[in-house]
Amino acid sequence: MAIKFIFSFLLMMASASLYGQSKIVNESVIYSSDASPYKKEVQSSTFFEVETFLPVCKSILDTTKSSKHAVFYYIKKEFQKVSTDISYVGGNESLREYQDSLYWANYNGDEVNGSCLYTILFNDKLKIREIRIIKRGGYDNSKFDYDGLIKKILLSTEGKWQKDEKLPSENWYFTMGRFMVR
Repeated sequence: MAIKFIFSFLLMMASASLYGQSKIVNESVIYSSDASPYKKEVQSSTFFEVETFLPVCKSILDTTKSSKHAVFYYIKKEFQKVSTDISYVGGNESLREYQDSLYWANYNGDEVNGSCLYTILFNDKLKIREIRIIKRGGYDNSKFDYDGLIKKILLSTEGKWQKDEKLPSENWYFTMGRFMVR
């Protein structure tokens, strides 16, 4: 009976300590042969949302086929290939300055010194369809809804993104970035 109680207590404490933590699964397979000195490798990283632990995106590098990463986003219960050929108008520094200006305008008074890793999914017309937080560092939402504020700020960037017009149009576009929670 005492063992059941201790096990139940540890299980409850473990789930509380995992609240809001990130989950990333990395896999790697290496192919080699006696005929060739070169090794081919397939690396895969799957990222999960911090609150729900549902899959968000997957990055695959298959050197047997290409030297480029292929990115897949979890849409409608399956991974679909997405394009990463998208950028913020004005560049990354401009995006960071914009994020900071809105963050300080909504600042709640606590100095956190944290950051998060986020993803944004766009449709073919560059309308934001989804924003997810996939990793947190240095903060949680216990005192203030930082994730909600971050998503609100990122959503306000709609219309300020561009794709490379020289490349063929895609159904989905994706970007991943870091947001500083100061």
